[in-house]
Amino acid sequence: MDDENVEQDHRIRLARELILRKKDITLQQLFKLVPRKIIAQAIGMNVVSFTNNRSKYPELFRLKELILFAEAFDLSLCVVADLFARSID
Repeated sequence: MDDENVEQDHRIRLARELILRKKDITLQQLFKLVPRKIIAQAIGMNVVSFTNNRSKYPELFRLKELILFAEAFDLSLCVVADLFARSID
């Protein structure tokens, strides 16, 4: 999936709207609605690595990956940081 298709994917827009509207959503809840594969592709991560490891341990994300997440979903870094903070056990 190329960058243009990722940005136009309705699931990316859905994820963005969910994050903005539902202030208490966690990554785990988001993954139930938007496939991990779509999120991995949107932020430019290896799908298998993301699905098997990173998505299960949000505390392992690096700052650069949080920035890429924010850019891919057109969100502020503060919103993404809050999402990840809520998702850490």
